[in-house]
Amino acid sequence: MALQRLLSTRPEVPYFKPPPLHVSVLAIRDQPRVLAWEFQESSAKAAIIKNNKVMAVTDGESVTKITLYEEFGTKVQTGLSYIIRGHSLRGQSPPYSVNISKTTQFFRSFPVVVSEELKKAGEALLQPASPLTPLNRCSDTKGLMTVEGEVIEVSAVKKIASGKEDTPLRNVLIKSESTQVPLRLWREAAVVNLTVGCQIRVSHMKTGRAEYGVHLQSTSYSTIEEVSSTWNEIEIIGVMESTKPGILDLLVHTNELYEIEEALWAPFDEKMKNGPLKINIKVRGKSVISVRPMNTD
Repeated sequence: MALQRLLSTRPEVPYFKPPPLHVSVLAIRDQPRVLAWEFQESSAKAAIIKNNKVMAVTDGESVTKITLYEEFGTKVQTGLSYIIRGHSLRGQSPPYSVNISKTTQFFRSFPVVVSEELKKAGEALLQPASPLTPLNRCSDTKGLMTVEGEVIEVSAVKKIASGKEDTPLRNVLIKSESTQVPLRLWREAAVVNLTVGCQIRVSHMKTGRAEYGVHLQSTSYSTIEEVSSTWNEIEIIGVMESTKPGILDLLVHTNELYEIEEALWAPFDEKMKNGPLKINIKVRGKSVISVRPMNTD
């Protein structure tokens, strides 16, 4: 029975046993699964982790993905073909998924003919496309997307009842130019350390809608990384002491304000006497983290 037909046809008998599958493994990806979370007052951490993998397979005609539980992780290799026995189907209605259990067997077998298109489809199945999308366009974007912005609000981690387990959720608000978008980060994404002012890139987000408006929601593919600051040219027209000890406020010709540590600014203070001062800076939010003179590589 072809793979696509097997997964799209309702079994005609109550205790249907799928026939053996002859497939080629196109790609394998680690997919750790947190089975239990330990919650504290405003944070959470993984208490029990299952180191699963997920693989994309093909019978030469179609592609599907199969979860490999921890004990099966070393039984298969990318690029080899196997006959799978003792599996079952999971799901209430088509399309079903292939379920691996303790009784499942993997027999090394002769190669399945695999086209380049099937190889690409297998890779895309495990790592879906997530194009970088401006925040001001995310509400109109369908499918998965990657967004960047400055973190301007971070909530404590909340404990949310989900089925039989409690799941961590963190609400984050990011900003790019004049657009602000709320992020709802679930599970592993919720426990990533974030601070107000940092620039982040979040992948594989999807649009959600609620009474308060549009938000972006993390998926099992989502990753979060801090975006490295780049050098920006600014023109300083004024400096003053901040209300924070050891911090100065810089006034830029565009009427923007930046914070800088006194020690970072000290080498440039005398140069302000000659008029507006052009310098290169790197910032995190509105805080200067590095500064250098102009025309420095």
